[in-house]
Parts: sequence; C-alpha cells; structure tokens
Amino acid sequence: MANKFFENEMAMDMCMTPNDAYRGVQQAFIDDQWENTAVETIVEEQDYIGADTYHKVHVWMNKVIGTTTTFMKNGTDYRSLMYRELDYFPERGTYFKYDNNYWISDFVNPSDGVVGGNTIRRCTNFLRIIDPENGSIFTAPCVLDYDMTAPSVQVSNAIITPNNHAIVIVQANPDTMRLFTYNKRFVIGGRAFKLTAYQNALMANVEEKEPTILYLDLSLDELHDGDDLVHQVANNGTYDYAVVLNHSDFAVPDTIESLDIVACVTLNGEQVDRPVVWSSSDTAVIAVNGEKLRVVGKGVTTIKAQLKGNYDVYAEVKVTVADNQEIVPVVTMENAFDSIRQFEVKYAQFSVNNEKLTNLVCTLDKGVTNNKVLRLSSDGTTMTIECINPLKDIQTLYVEGDTESYGHVSAQFNIKALSMMG
Repeated sequence: MANKFFENEMAMDMCMTPNDAYRGVQQAFIDDQWENTAVETIVEEQDYIGADTYHKVHVWMNKVIGTTTTFMKNGTDYRSLMYRELDYFPERGTYFKYDNNYWISDFVNPSDGVVGGNTIRRCTNFLRIIDPENGSIFTAPCVLDYDMTAPSVQVSNAIITPNNHAIVIVQANPDTMRLFTYNKRFVIGGRAFKLTAYQNALMANVEEKEPTILYLDLSLDELHDGDDLVHQVANNGTYDYAVVLNHSDFAVPDTIESLDIVACVTLNGEQVDRPVVWSSSDTAVIAVNGEKLRVVGKGVTTIKAQLKGNYDVYAEVKVTVADNQEIVPVVTMENAFDSIRQFEVKYAQFSVNNEKLTNLVCTLDKGVTNNKVLRLSSDGTTMTIECINPLKDIQTLYVEGDTESYGHVSAQFNIKALSMMG
C-alpha cells in the first residue's frame, strides 16, 4: 500500500516552512537555556493600555546606552527587554514597574530579529491634575526629557523673563487624552507649566486609530493662586465635590426588607449626576448589592456612600435595625436640600422609614408660613417652599404630620436662603 502521508501533508497545507522550522528550533533553544543566564529578572507589565493592574513577566534585561561622559543620557534610564515567547511584543506606551520605578515602552521593532523584545525608558516624573469628573488627583507617570532650555531669550529692560520649555512623554489612554488638553496647567519641580502643544495623532495601526503615546509641549507659566507646590498640583479650576444623604442617623424595624437612602452629589454647591458606591460596615445587619440595601438582621451598621473615583468624598449614616416598639421615629426629607435661591420654588415630602407623612403642617419661627424670607404652603402631603429674599441667618423649618405606624411625629430642618448668584 502506498504511503500517502507526504501527499496528504502537502494537500492540507500542513507542511512546515523553513521559517516555521527555524522559529521552532529557536524557541526550543530559548526554553532550554532560559534560566542559564545572569540577566533574567521579573518586571510588572501593565495588563493593557490605561489599566491600573499589572502582571509579572519573566524577561531578560540588558542595558541600551553605552558609556559616555557627555551627560546627554543616563544609562539607568533605558533598558532592553527580551521575552521568552518569540512572537510577543507589548504595545508602545505600555507601562512597566521595575526597580521601584515606572517605565514606559519606548521602542518596539518586531522585524529586528527573531527574538521578541522592546526598549523601555524610565519615567522620571509625574503629571498630576484634578479630574473634573470627580475631584480626585489624577496621576500619570511621565518621561521628562533631559533638555529644558528657553526657546528664546525674553529681555525687558534689565530684566530677563524666565522662559523654560519642557517635552514630556506619557501614555495615551482615555484619561490622559481627556485631561491633557490645551492650556491645562501642571506643576513640575516646583514650577508651573502650561500645555501649549501636543502630538496625539500617532495611530497604532489602521484599525486601532487611537494613539498609545502622547508627546506634550509645556511652557513655563506664572504661579497662580491655588497652585499646590507641596503636592505638585496646579490650579485648573475649583472642583469641590460633596455627597449628601437624605437621612441622618435613624432606626428601622426588622420587619422591613430594604432601605431607601438617596445620595445627592454636589459640585461647587450645585447638584450633579455622578455615580456613588455604597457599602455597609456590618453586612450581617444590612447587605449591599449595587444600589440596593437589604435588611438582614438586627444590629447597628454604618451605611457609606462614596463618590466613584474619589473615595475621599463620602457621606455616611448610622442605621439601627430593631424591634418596632424600640424605635424612635425620625422624620426625613425625601428629596433632601438645605438651601434655596431667591425666587426659586422647591417641593418636598417627608417620611418615617419610607412611610409618608399625611396631614402635613410646615411652619417657620413663631409659627408663621411667611417671614418675608421664605414662604411655605402644604397640600397635606407635599410642602412648597419659595425664597422671597436672601438672608445670611439660617432659617428653621418646622414639620409635623401623621403616620400609620408611629402616630404624630415632628422634626426640624435648617434651610439657607441664598441670593440668585449663590
């Protein structure tokens, strides 16, 4: 019987090419000799462009810069990496962690021989900026080029005006592309710089049109009021975030299934739409599933609502779960607010443990409904409040009504009457 193996191999395109054979032999040699070297080490490689997570990778590391005496390059700022897998090449702009430093993939050339590898450059500084989306400090490792000279000498009479110029390289990811735009200011080495030009058009390929690396052109700027030289953060505007809950500390009966706590996020005093992250200090009392707060058992727990992306901004409330007869009813404003502008009209309902107040009566000091600052009215379930004139003194709002479970209840709320400009 004829041997059909060779014919079948050719017909099914299974025959190994010289290129495949050579790469297979080279890969086998590397696998066999991988640990037979003094240059093997472990680096942490970014999982993907823009990621906050890293994974460990075994590499062979070598120097790149030859010995010089010109101070033009520092040999410790460059490293060459070789990977065990022949066909592995990280994207240009990928961050690495090694030797207590951040590094960025600077040079990738898949055609430079069979062995996979790239050159990384040490990040010599950081760019920091306040993120307008949540008020947190966004930090990006960056390469600050060695040369920081003045592009032109500016002389006014006998005074020479400082005129530094810096080239900065950072990874291009959704955050840096969003935040690092024209006229944004940064503090580097105790000096303020302004972004005057940048290169963001280097496509990775025709399919992935977003760049993976940014070149920023920074020019020396004057110090502004609000520049934080200690934390190296320049003033690019005020982004004062706060989280306000519609409850103060309260108690609920263990017969209810869930809680209705609403978090309101404000930016510079104005309500904005931002996501919050909920948590419970004791999940055996109240369990959290996304935005749902489920009552599990009796006890005391603290519910915290944190601004997503800036967990230093939060509000919290202590919740007690107990028998119904042990609970002191607490009245809460359902759509909570603590200020109102001149000529503005707001509406509010009140409840005790999700049970709305009926026969609602709302008054101000001395039992009046109009004190020439605020004007109140009620239809029995909803209060209408109008600001007539602004006043620095805080106004006290007195609320009382009836509930089926807790009987007649009352509470006080403080309201600030602001001008139209706030």
